[in-house]
Amino acid sequence: MVPMNTVALSAAVSAIVTVIVGTMVNWGESIVSWIRRRVTPDHRPIASGSGWLSTMAASSTDQARVLVCCAPNRSLRRREVNPDQAVALILSQFADIFPDRPVFSMPEYGVRFESGRGVNDGYAWAHASGRIDLCVTVPTTAGDGEPISIAVLDVVHVVSRVLDAVRSSAYAETFGPRLPGFRRRFDWAIAVSSTLVPAGGVGSMSWQRLTFPGVTPSRAGTEQQAFCPPGGYAAQALRSWDLRRPGSDLSRIFLRDFLYQNGFHNIDQAVADTLRALEGSAAALTVL
Repeated sequence: MVPMNTVALSAAVSAIVTVIVGTMVNWGESIVSWIRRRVTPDHRPIASGSGWLSTMAASSTDQARVLVCCAPNRSLRRREVNPDQAVALILSQFADIFPDRPVFSMPEYGVRFESGRGVNDGYAWAHASGRIDLCVTVPTTAGDGEPISIAVLDVVHVVSRVLDAVRSSAYAETFGPRLPGFRRRFDWAIAVSSTLVPAGGVGSMSWQRLTFPGVTPSRAGTEQQAFCPPGGYAAQALRSWDLRRPGSDLSRIFLRDFLYQNGFHNIDQAVADTLRALEGSAAALTVL
């Protein structure tokens, strides 16, 4: 016969083991849930623009408007941003483009800089969500009876400037380091205004031609109008972008979709020439 104290001891041990296992299971589920929330992309920051859409690039001037937005592909742990750090970030990356003081600053929404001529001529915004917006106008050319033209290199330069910004140490200082063992990935929204308002004209008009630093690709005929997709160019291909990839990959993916969406074909050589010119040129953007 088994002594009663042995039976009681076995029952106690069994109960303790049950409690420990149950606790481990519950905690394990909680830990897995916590990790999933921290590392699974929710793609919310790219849409967190305080009402300013990431593809709101309509131009009200005689210049084309280019808007490039880049944001982490998952929500940050912080809900506010330090304005001092956000101002320092914008000044470190775009001081040659905008005046040296923001027009708006709040921890919950970030800081915004604007052109001295007003927001229609350009702005930069470091949102609390980690999203960086750079909106600038690029010059157009149009002689008497000539089509309205944009230099494709001017457009791609804006993309390069935003890529430099999110890669910078100032960005990491402003929005915090990534979790150990995980690399922060980014979503992109890139838009170019399809219409502008010609100087002295009435109403808006589509731009009609792109100028290239090398070969000019073929374009569809008289019924082709400039077009920007609602979500921006190459939006799906530029989700969860790894910053370790070469910048030329980013520019190539954007540029190919930009050209295809606007009626160009046989574009390979034109894209290669543009990327080659981009490497050898400074991304100077003047908006002040």
